Amino acid sequence: MSRVYNLSYPLIAKPSREDASLGISPESVVGSWNALVRRVEFLKQNYRQPVLIEEFIDGREINVTILGAERLTVLPPAEIQFDATLSRPLVCFDGKWSTESTEYRGTHPVCPADLGAKEKLLIEMASLSAVKLLGCRDYMRVDIPPARSGSLYS
Repeated sequence: MSRVYNLSYPLIAKPSREDASLGISPESVVGSWNALVRRVEFLKQNYRQPVLIEEFIDGREINVTILGAERLTVLPPAEIQFDATLSRPLVCFDGKWSTESTEYRGTHPVCPADLGAKEKLLIEMASLSAVKLLGCRDYMRVDIPPARSGSLYS
């Protein structure tokens, strides 16, 4: 397996200062140095900002909403499930916003997520820790990245 700066392919390249998956598409996931260079050049030209490069981990997408300030309320964890027909299990811009796209039709939010009691507790504790560490209040959403095989909720 090839590596880039201690990261293993496949990698995902995305704009570092955007929201709502802007700049993320199935083409964001790359499997080679040449594809990574092309994607980074595309993002820099179109979004004019630094590019974030991470390892792409194929797995479950869980998110947790937390409400409150002094007293926090953790809502049930939700999951984004992906159809097998998608080229990548990825929450991309079209998957969120383009109702006629294959990505939108293949991306399904499920709440509550189907989790065991231990996994649910661990995810809620990690989410609360992140919110407290960052000093968030009122409304927070914590996205839990896909887990590697054998860890947390896989």
